[in-house]
Amino acid sequence: MDEFELFKERWQQQPEPVKGPDLAGLKASNTDALSKLRRTQLWSAIALLATVVVLTWIGFFSGITFSSATTYTGLVLVLVVVLTQSLINFAIYRRLGQLAVTSSASEHLQQWETYYSFRKKMVRINSPLYFIGLNAAMGLYFIEILGYFSPAFIALFLVLYLGWMAFAYLYLGRRALRKEYGRIEAILENLRRLHGQLKEE
Repeated sequence: MDEFELFKERWQQQPEPVKGPDLAGLKASNTDALSKLRRTQLWSAIALLATVVVLTWIGFFSGITFSSATTYTGLVLVLVVVLTQSLINFAIYRRLGQLAVTSSASEHLQQWETYYSFRKKMVRINSPLYFIGLNAAMGLYFIEILGYFSPAFIALFLVLYLGWMAFAYLYLGRRALRKEYGRIEAILENLRRLHGQLKEE
């Protein structure tokens, strides 16, 4: 084939259309991510609420009695802290439910950006307060109980307890947040692509 025929063949070839994003796929991905975010908050709230019920039964209805008011104070504070966190998780669950696609793409994107900013600020305040409040309350609760054990046992218990709390806060908590933030950022990216596609059309 000479150069003219080759040029003619290439000239006559139709360029492949540029495919836009799969709108249905992006919406399905966002729906799935939103469902996972809500489910995480709901199950966390339920687990915390169940913890409150169990601790209330153990502390006040099981027949176990404590001689120190400090122990009961610690127990009540634990219940307050855990119940408060459960209610916060329920509130986040409800707020996520209000982010259903009922508005325009631009408004929906703005709603998610506002929620993401709110969630990050909340975590910065709530996480350390929950951690400090829970452990301070547990400290009061353990004073009387640990008094019945030897110093060696107390030392071992404190090492294990503090080690577990540090692991839960610094590793498990941060890993859960990375997963949550990743899902929110994926939703935001999909919404930006959807918004851009709709503007082009």
